[in-house]
Amino acid sequence: MNRPSTDIRITNSAKKLFWQFGTKKVSIEEICKDAEVSKMTFYRKFSNKTELAKKVLGEFYAQAKVEYRSFMDESSPFEKKMQQLILFEVKNAENMSQALVQDIFGQADQELKDFMEAQQHEVYQDFIRDLKVAQEAGSIRKDIKLEFVLLMLDNLGKQIADKNLLDMYDSVQEANTELINFFLYGLFDPTSKDEK
Repeated sequence: MNRPSTDIRITNSAKKLFWQFGTKKVSIEEICKDAEVSKMTFYRKFSNKTELAKKVLGEFYAQAKVEYRSFMDESSPFEKKMQQLILFEVKNAENMSQALVQDIFGQADQELKDFMEAQQHEVYQDFIRDLKVAQEAGSIRKDIKLEFVLLMLDNLGKQIADKNLLDMYDSVQEANTELINFFLYGLFDPTSKDEK
């Protein structure tokens, strides 16, 4: 059986360690040890840890965008797509540590922060385009301003890094699910029907 390439071993190790401990606490030495490569090999592939973090997170976002597009392009009702979005967000938050979420969304490293904001902006723009189509089809309120939705999404992105919020829940996944459910349904149970 062929061993994965050096690049793949480094990125796989980095993802595993970043997801568990965050980007700040993981050292290049720890990544090299886990990937079974020398530091010299690491530096032939990546100039620094930020470059590696951008590659790992960029691959994660690229895969997430493909999965998002696959269910949003289905012919199912928009409400069902929103339920799929919640499941999708839960899956993506799986195994992410509180430290990782705080590192990538509350990042002190300006280069990584700018990179994450650009990734987030792309995701939000796709979602807004999908909301516009749903609005034109009468699936969501005609009177809601999509700019308002974008502003609220931006605020949600900031909330997920809030330590006070994360401390209320057992996992990032649970906190993320609560935020998405609140964004989509407010205080109402999405599974209940209006009884009149």
